[in-house]
Amino acid sequence: LITREEVAKVLSLLDVESIGMEGAYYFKDISVKQWSYHYIIDTVQKGFMKGYPDNTFLPCKPITREEVAAVIARIF
Repeated sequence: LITREEVAKVLSLLDVESIGMEGAYYFKDISVKQWSYHYIIDTVQKGFMKGYPDNTFLPCKPITREEVAAVIARIF
């Protein structure tokens, strides 16, 4: 299994053109002190991943096939 924060790190490190969603992002379940914080924010700003409607990202949740498909669709 791979978590949402691990996918965010991989996507953040890719040299892929951003689809642009610049702005300030805040998720109530992520701390600035969390190891994956900057990867998650970068990936969300690039428009590759999104949080949930309740303003969470659920970084430790295993990513689903549907979420992976959505990420790939956003990149391409």
